[in-house]
This record gives sequence, structure tokens and C-alpha cells, in this order.
Amino acid sequence: MEHQSGRPWFRIHSILSRIQATEFVASDHIFYQLNELPGGAAGLLKSLGIPPPPKRVFGIPQAQKTGAMT
Repeated sequence: MEHQSGRPWFRIHSILSRIQATEFVASDHIFYQLNELPGGAAGLLKSLGIPPPPKRVFGIPQAQKTGAMT
């Protein structure tokens, strides 16, 4: 990664660790939306050959709660 991006590891870690998503919880789904990419993240991902994450919201159905435990 360091050679491919031309950045030292501490800088790569610093940039990538600031990528965040927001979680929204509804009664039957959990939705996630990617927050705006921090400065330098888009260029770093491109230099590593990684496509930028989607910006749209996506949902994940929650498991149905039951009274029985197995």
C-alpha cells in the first residue's frame, strides 16, 4: 500500500480511519449512509485501485425477534 499510494502507513491509516457512515434504525430495517469522504480519501482510494464507496443509502432487514431461544 505504501509503495502503491506513495504515502507512509501512518498517513494512509489517518485518512482511511476518518471514513464514516451514519446508521439510521427503523422498526424493520437498519439504513446506512456514507458521510462525505474526508480530504485525501478519494485520491488515496484511487491510487490503491479501490473504487469509492457508494454514496446512496442502503438498508439491511433486521432479524425477527422471537420468544424462543435455541
